[in-house]
Amino acid sequence: MRRCRQQGYGAGQHMASLRRELIELDARIDEALDDTLLEALFYERISINRRISAVILQAKAEQAACQEKGECG
Repeated sequence: MRRCRQQGYGAGQHMASLRRELIELDARIDEALDDTLLEALFYERISINRRISAVILQAKAEQAACQEKGECG
């Protein structure tokens, strides 16, 4: 069970890091004056959102594997 909690903690830390990236990116988007820069920033935001989705899917897969092994409570 401890291993599962540690994996969840790692995913939580990764999500917190990605959320900080989004906050910083949103501030840059708010300040962007050039359309080309704005478009690039939006593509960067899409990339971060995809990474967030990947972290969520990985955490769910790890949780399911732990439960299958009976390691999680």
